[in-house]
Amino acid sequence: MHSIITFFVHNKVAANLLMVLILAAGFFTLPTIPAEFLPSYEMNIISIKAPYRGATPEEVEEHVVAKIEEQIQGINGIDKITSVSSEGFAAINVEINSGFNVRQVLGDIKERVDAITDFPELLDEIRITVAERKLEVLGVVVSGKLQERELQQLGKRIRDEILMLPDVSQATLGAIRPAEFSIEVSEQTLRQYRLSFQKIAKEINNNSLSMPAGSMKTDKGEVLLRTFGQSYSREDFARIPILKRDDGSFVLLGEIADIKDGFEEEQLEATFNGHQSVIIDVFRLGDQSAIEISERVKNYITESKSFLPPGVKLSVWRDRAKIVKGRISTLTSNAIQGAVLVFVLLTLFLRLSVAAWVCAGIPISFLGALAMMPALGVTINISSLFAFILVLGIVVDDAIVTGENIYHHLTLHNDPEKAAIEGTYEVGVPVTFGVLTTVIAFLPLLSIEGRRGQMFESIALVVIPVLLFSLVESKCILPFHLKHLKIANPDEGKQSALQRLQTAIDSKLQCFIDNSYKPTLAVLLEHRYSTLCGFIGLFIIMMAMTAGGQIRFVFFPKVESESIQATLTMPVGTPYAVTKKHTDRMARIAKELQTEFVDPDSGQQFMTNILVINGKEDSLGHPQSNVGYLRISLLPPEQRNLSWTGHQVVTEWRKRVGSIPGAEKIYFKSDIFHGMTRPVEIQLHGDDFKTLSLAAQSTRTLLEQIPGLYDIEDTFEIGKEEVQIKLKPEAELLGLSVIDLSRQIRQGFYGEEVQVLQRQGEDIQVLLRYPLEQRKSMLNLNRMKIRTDSGVEVDFSDVADITMSRGLVDIDRVNRKRVVTVKANLDKESTHEANLRELIITGMTDIKYHYPSINYSLEGEMREKEEAFDSVFYGTIFVLLGIYCLLAIPLQSYFQPLMVMIVIPFGITGAILGHFIAGIDLTVYSVLGIVALTGVVVNDSLVLVDCVNTLKSRSVTLFKAVSDGATRRFRAIILTSLTTFLGLAPLKKIPKRNF
Repeated sequence: MHSIITFFVHNKVAANLLMVLILAAGFFTLPTIPAEFLPSYEMNIISIKAPYRGATPEEVEEHVVAKIEEQIQGINGIDKITSVSSEGFAAINVEINSGFNVRQVLGDIKERVDAITDFPELLDEIRITVAERKLEVLGVVVSGKLQERELQQLGKRIRDEILMLPDVSQATLGAIRPAEFSIEVSEQTLRQYRLSFQKIAKEINNNSLSMPAGSMKTDKGEVLLRTFGQSYSREDFARIPILKRDDGSFVLLGEIADIKDGFEEEQLEATFNGHQSVIIDVFRLGDQSAIEISERVKNYITESKSFLPPGVKLSVWRDRAKIVKGRISTLTSNAIQGAVLVFVLLTLFLRLSVAAWVCAGIPISFLGALAMMPALGVTINISSLFAFILVLGIVVDDAIVTGENIYHHLTLHNDPEKAAIEGTYEVGVPVTFGVLTTVIAFLPLLSIEGRRGQMFESIALVVIPVLLFSLVESKCILPFHLKHLKIANPDEGKQSALQRLQTAIDSKLQCFIDNSYKPTLAVLLEHRYSTLCGFIGLFIIMMAMTAGGQIRFVFFPKVESESIQATLTMPVGTPYAVTKKHTDRMARIAKELQTEFVDPDSGQQFMTNILVINGKEDSLGHPQSNVGYLRISLLPPEQRNLSWTGHQVVTEWRKRVGSIPGAEKIYFKSDIFHGMTRPVEIQLHGDDFKTLSLAAQSTRTLLEQIPGLYDIEDTFEIGKEEVQIKLKPEAELLGLSVIDLSRQIRQGFYGEEVQVLQRQGEDIQVLLRYPLEQRKSMLNLNRMKIRTDSGVEVDFSDVADITMSRGLVDIDRVNRKRVVTVKANLDKESTHEANLRELIITGMTDIKYHYPSINYSLEGEMREKEEAFDSVFYGTIFVLLGIYCLLAIPLQSYFQPLMVMIVIPFGITGAILGHFIAGIDLTVYSVLGIVALTGVVVNDSLVLVDCVNTLKSRSVTLFKAVSDGATRRFRAIILTSLTTFLGLAPLKKIPKRNF
């Protein structure tokens, strides 16, 4: 190390060139780093989607999901299989263990699924892909007084134009009904012309197609031949011949059918501030910047005003890039404030030149870390920005110790170059290992599991490079610049005002050390066992207050979002008009609140825009008549002069809405992470749905008795009324099979998919079926005619029996077992979480006794809490062992590292005491922060013990060595502590909602 320090002190080109290269790398890299709100994360999930149109959830489970799960279970690398069987659709997610190649497992799954030969005939193509996380940037709302088709067409045009903008790769149109061609033929018409749906479908396919017809070789070359006959419009389909009359004329499709070029029958309506609307969601992919995409889209909106139809408006909705910019601005402002405070502090206690070059290490280290961010996969987000502020005060610690020691050597012999070399080398080992202990302490943040763990990973991947670059700066760049130091002129009259202030502060500090600190230290050393017991007692008190609930522990704190939302779910099959009536009332209440939550002085509205979607789409994009969705945007925190929070609005909104008759559930949300998982999720596992239902009801009753829990619900949801049809034995005499009966009923009431049209880049289903009037009642089913292959028509009631029942909306499975999940939210402001888990386990033990076939597991935040504390436990062990080893090497002792590390529990005491004094709850972030900062805590102790060892080696008594060492290192230790404090101090004034 001595030779490296000497080389850079003597070689100004090397020192300055190294500094310039680091700064240039950071400056050139910064514009290329994507900006986003939350850190991106990889999804090691393989998604299997299988449409089985018209099938009940039970049929989907039996004929699709169970077969796929049976086939793929046992594939190496699979951690967990979850599935949802819904009406007409199967969704299976396969979670892959870390360390396995997802693409390889994907190939194995495809191979196994392709080997299944007994799938239902009507099952559509199964799609198996690696799940991708869409990163939404902003939404564009198109609203105005237009007809549904006109609004959709305008929305598609705007979407396509947005996609043509530079850097915009993905945009989707939402809150619209899917287009659909419906060819409706009545039962009476089928009888009149002795037709069947199968024959009509065949004629349509024979006469509506375009296909290649080979090629013709002419003298001028080869000419391709192609027949064009595909129908695309209502008029085209109406001209298709279906049946030839005796006189040679044809019965055309338009004569026997009502052809509709429209939308799916389920209603869907979106309103934005009371106007009909559609929504375009814009996403970013890969390295694209959310801020750049947002700016381009907003510029397009500004320019588009000239060509929009009268009464139509484009509005920005959920601009996440704006949130990113606001948070960047807030955090950057606080980082600057922290840096200024650190500089001012160092200037007061050190020479101006020393303070300036010590603070120069901040931009050098920060830009070095920025240069590394793309290689490490880190983006600019609230976690990485927070990491820069977190390390702001820490990054100068090594430079402070080095600079202060160089100046001390300068005062001894007034040789700047020698002082730079000897001063740096003398503290080189403790400073180097001090930085490494901090690095070791942050390493466990890289191993936190789950989506929230990605936030901690970003922090570690910023802090560690910053610290390593600071180490390089303090050993190679700082000594060269400090070799130009000169001893201050003792002539008071020639000193500047700053020098006089520094001299005064230095005098006061030295006076404090000599007259207060040193005598107090002597007393404490004389009564060292009493002192140690006193600190241990304080540590025990803090632990007892935490365990007893006097200092509350909240696993995940609430982080307020810039919008609030409510989702109303009525029983499946509820008419659209009924759902709309309730959501309209909720919207009226929201508008009342909008007029109430206004600043009386400025007229500033807290609630800005209100979006309502009646009939919100499911995962396939199909409207659901029983679901209503409302979302209200709030004024961004950095623009508010108001003290209200989204939680207050939601509380008042929920109170005024009250209970809704017949509602399955109504769910309100006001914070960012709310909805990722619930504070309480109990997953019941079993095979019998009746037993699962009873156990779920008992579990809900249990949760209702626990104070602080609300929004209690379960996933056991009764579906639509179901008509179960069974073929009579005598039907077999007519040559009818179950599949014949099923196909004809499906054709009439769900529809036969005749064709899929491609129009304007959209797949449009062409369905052949009965008119809506004949699909509304059981009477029409009983009047239906079933047709045999020989053309014989028989009454439905003659060949089939009917029984009525109810199925389920969804069937959830985990690892091939049916599950029902009971969920609840927790009032974290007034409820202690400490005993919640024990209360639930005690209650569930009793429920398990009554339903022995049911197993249960605690999921949601309780599972995350368990996993997080496992990570914390093993991470703490790793940190303590790592720090011990890193201390043992420079101290060359097995015992002294333990003496240094005894400061760790006292650091924990200070952290908990600080939470108590500030009235802040302990959270998982607090715990991880304490673990991560253990390396910082031991740095000062290491510098002190190293100095004590140096003094002891000069035959000084132990007591004198400790006393003189503590006095000698007092300035460096107090400065490193104060800079860390001041670097973080500006964060305290940021409202919690800003994160």
